[in-house]
Amino acid sequence: MRLEGHDEVDLVDSYRRLTAIYHDLLSHDDLEQLLERIADSIVQLVPCDSLLVAELDPVRGVLVPILARGGWTDSVLDLRPRLGEGLIGWAAANARPVLANDANVDPRAGHVEGTPESEPEAIISVPLVARGAVLGAISMYREHEGNIFSADEFELAQRFGDAATLALVNFKTRSNLEQQACTDDLTQVLNRRGFFATARRSLAEAGTAPSALLLVDLDEFKSVNDACGHDVGDDLLKHVARQLCSVVRGDDVVARLGGDEFAVLLPRTPPEDARTVASRIYHALDQAPYIGPHGRLSIPASVGFAVATVSEDTELDALLVEADAQMYRAKRARSDAPRARRLQA
Repeated sequence: MRLEGHDEVDLVDSYRRLTAIYHDLLSHDDLEQLLERIADSIVQLVPCDSLLVAELDPVRGVLVPILARGGWTDSVLDLRPRLGEGLIGWAAANARPVLANDANVDPRAGHVEGTPESEPEAIISVPLVARGAVLGAISMYREHEGNIFSADEFELAQRFGDAATLALVNFKTRSNLEQQACTDDLTQVLNRRGFFATARRSLAEAGTAPSALLLVDLDEFKSVNDACGHDVGDDLLKHVARQLCSVVRGDDVVARLGGDEFAVLLPRTPPEDARTVASRIYHALDQAPYIGPHGRLSIPASVGFAVATVSEDTELDALLVEADAQMYRAKRARSDAPRARRLQA
C-alpha cells in the first residue's frame, strides 16, 4: 500500500495515544500478543508501509527478526544483519536512532535480497536500549518518491521505542521470575509448582490421547546422605535429573516433586511406550552411576506409572495417586528381590 499525503502529526493527540499505549503494552503476558500489539501501535502512531522488529543476539552479534509486516515479509524474516550492517544494524551498533528519507542512496542502508533495488524509500530505525544495553531495534519503512517521515514522526518513533523497550523488558522480567518460581533450584528441572502447572496444560493439549505419568523414587538416598553427606546427596540428585532428561522427548515434562522423588509426564504416550521409557530410566541410572568423592555410587530406583486418556483438571491428581501406588509396589518388590528390576503397572 502506498502512503501519501500524510497529515501533520498532532503531537498533543499523539502523545496522549502514546501514554495509553505504554499502559496497554505493559499489560501483555504473551510474547506473540505483545509483539503484535507493538506492531499495531507503531502503525497507529507513525503510519508506514512495512516494519521490522529484531532482537539482538549478543553472542553472534546479529539482529534476529522476531516480527515483520508489509511486503517481502519472508525475505525480511530471513535477514540476520550484523551490528553496523544496514540502517537497523547501524542504529543498534551506535545505540542511536536514524532517519533516512533517501535510504535508497544512503551508504549505511543495505539491500534485502529478493526485494526491488534502488526504489525510493524512507526508513526510521530505532534501537531498543535498556540500562545502556542494546536489546534490538525497530525499523519503519515508507516506499515511493516523496513518501517521507517528518521530524515529529521521527520523535514519536523514538518515544515509542522507549515504550516498546520497557514492555519487552517487563515481559522478560516477569517470564524470568515465573520460570524461577517454577524451577527447582538444585536440579534445574521443574519444581512441584511448575510440574502441576505444566502437566495440567500438557494433559489438556493431549486431549483424549493417552498420556503417562511416571514417578521415580531413589531407594537408598537417605543412606547416601548419612554416609557421604548432603553435598554428595545434592550432586546425586543433579545427576539423576540429568539422566532423566536424557531419556525423554522434548515435549515430555521432568520435575523434582521433593526430596528424592521425581516425576516424568509423557504426553500422548500409550502404556507400552511408557514401559519402554521406564526401562530406559532404569538402564540410564544403572549404566551411568554417580561418581563423586566417595567413588562410584549405584542409583537403585523404583518406578511406577499410570496412564490417562481424559484431560480434566482432576485427572492429574488421579494419575499421581495411581502412579504413587504403583511406585510403592515396585519398591516393595525391589525390597524382596533387591537386584530385580521390576516395573509395576
